[in-house]
Amino acid sequence: MKHAFLILTYKHYDQLKVLLKLLDHENADIFIHADKTDLGFNPEDYAGICKKSKVKMIPRVDVAWGDFTQELAEMNLLQEAINAGDYDYFHFISGMDLPIKSMDYIMQFFEEHNGKIFVECNDKLKNRNAFRFMLRYDVYHFFQKYIGKGRTFIKGKRWLKYIDFGQCILQHYVGISRSRKMRKAGKEIKGGSQWFSIPKKFAEYINNDRENILDFCKHGYCLDEVFMATWLYNSPFYKDIYRNGKSYVASLRRYKWKNEDPTLVTIEDIKEYDQEPDAIFARKFAIEDSPEAVEFLLKRNNK
Repeated sequence: MKHAFLILTYKHYDQLKVLLKLLDHENADIFIHADKTDLGFNPEDYAGICKKSKVKMIPRVDVAWGDFTQELAEMNLLQEAINAGDYDYFHFISGMDLPIKSMDYIMQFFEEHNGKIFVECNDKLKNRNAFRFMLRYDVYHFFQKYIGKGRTFIKGKRWLKYIDFGQCILQHYVGISRSRKMRKAGKEIKGGSQWFSIPKKFAEYINNDRENILDFCKHGYCLDEVFMATWLYNSPFYKDIYRNGKSYVASLRRYKWKNEDPTLVTIEDIKEYDQEPDAIFARKFAIEDSPEAVEFLLKRNNK
């Protein structure tokens, strides 16, 4: 089986080099998107790191956090990989993620689960806090590209965020709703982690509906946490979802939270995840803050 790893990265240059070393395998190719505004990123710095994998840098988009440009960069990575070769699986990961199993283990895992779709897909946020779900996903955020990048035309962006959420509440009271629009089309909005591993047929299904997905994501807020789960749930491929998609473990990723932020992975975390056969990736790593966990993985994989 051939695998394409799609990496969305911003800064953390040394860690990206570690990620490339750990992914290097004769049956794995790597596609990288670096934020267009990241002036410190130099593609030549990554030449020659991989001895077996092909590495391709794709055209760069100016990405703002939580904005439509995140989904655009993600869809561009998927499209580039589909057009570049005949891959059996496509894995979307962050530049701050690392594989915590060996590449040989990963290859064998996907051989044994060939055809399964590893996507979190549920109503967790909707059931826990319907108002927050509405505010995040169900209405339109017209200022997120400025808020997410901090590029407001007046210094300080907090006031703009308040205006944005204020107009979102107004939209809700006048009846504007993405969910209602989707239900009229016979579809439901689902949510989950944006990180995934998907087989070729479903990847092509997503890519073939690229324009509708990007249209859905325009003026969104963190819809990278929605569109993949939504398109999967409303497709014939939903029957192939792994572990019913009920939690983030269905995406083969592992991470822990503290005060609504992901914590940095420790060596103890890695050893804990080693006991779980489907813990393939972990996030977040930060080589500058927790170098011992990164060095542990490199040494264990003889890299």
